[in-house]
Amino acid sequence: MAPHSSGGMPPSGGGGEPGWRHAAVLDTPGPLDGFHEGLDELVERQNEHFAAHRRYAAEVAELAGFQVPQHTTIDLTGTAAGWTATVRHAMVNRVCHAYGGAVAKPHADMAPDTPKCFSEHKHMR
Repeated sequence: MAPHSSGGMPPSGGGGEPGWRHAAVLDTPGPLDGFHEGLDELVERQNEHFAAHRRYAAEVAELAGFQVPQHTTIDLTGTAAGWTATVRHAMVNRVCHAYGGAVAKPHADMAPDTPKCFSEHKHMR
């Protein structure tokens, strides 16, 4: 279902209505299309890898069928005990983390197998 304007009602007709134009903008592909789905898929593939090999993947190439989303870098570690991933998208100032198994949480307010993104502050001198 396509998103619609924040006014609570979908556009009802002609292109002259403000909600109509807003909906058209929201339907345009953005830099994060596929990014969050890719994070969820990374978690799924790690769990599948563990079920098949009794260890987590240490490299993305080990995750059968997983495609790294466009403009994304993934730093992945994996052992028999657990895994962590740090994921960055080149077009936004965010860093995402995911983990599973018996490893330290990347951030205190995270749960296993649930990716979470944070603002990434970069200081320039």
